[in-house]
Amino acid sequence: MKVIEKIRQNCKDYLLMQTIFVCVVLAICHTVQFVRSGFVPQAGIRAVLMTCYVIVAPFAGRRCWSPLLFIYGLAILYPNRYYNYTSFCLLLLAVKVRPKCRMPYLLIYFFSVLVCLIVYKDTFNHAIIHFFGCYLFYFADRQFVKAHCRAKKRCAVLKAQNRQLAEQLEEMQHKNRKLDLTADETLIISQLAAGAEVKEIEEFSENTIYKKLSNARVRNNCVNNSDLVSRYKLQLERESK
Repeated sequence: MKVIEKIRQNCKDYLLMQTIFVCVVLAICHTVQFVRSGFVPQAGIRAVLMTCYVIVAPFAGRRCWSPLLFIYGLAILYPNRYYNYTSFCLLLLAVKVRPKCRMPYLLIYFFSVLVCLIVYKDTFNHAIIHFFGCYLFYFADRQFVKAHCRAKKRCAVLKAQNRQLAEQLEEMQHKNRKLDLTADETLIISQLAAGAEVKEIEEFSENTIYKKLSNARVRNNCVNNSDLVSRYKLQLERESK
């Protein structure tokens, strides 16, 4: 039951289903190529690899993305010559998906390339061209990653600044918003704004005053009585102008 539930969850993954569809198409095309080429092993290996992914992906989910990219890169390594870096680019993508596999992938790729160079009887010069060409791709990839990280940090800073500006704007709008006060509340706050203390207000008892001030604070989203009084003073200054 757990396996079935896992398959159902994986099948809801839109990106995973896209890769499965792509691999189905590739498996069919490689099979056709395998037959048309007179059963050349390389096309058959690629067809088998794509078919294996289609079978395994519903169970393993995205975890098989990295092995697929790496193994597919190795599968097309042999027919590629020393100036073709497609396999190495697939290796870089596989490492991005699973960074922990960087060293094993690089070592396997290194020995695979050596085998291919020996099979093709390429010279040492060909090996230098290939490995330094790979280094250029690796260098470009690292620079892209650094630029991407800087862009993400910059975006994070801009978002934080936007949030801060939005909060400041909201605070300014809050302070400039006209207070919603009853006549009794206006009477009490006006005396507090004039410098009187609660106990000096004769129109109401202290309990009544505190209750009315509490209602005024809640209604106008004020933190405390000082905030309420300061906003009242600002309102008077704006009205006097």
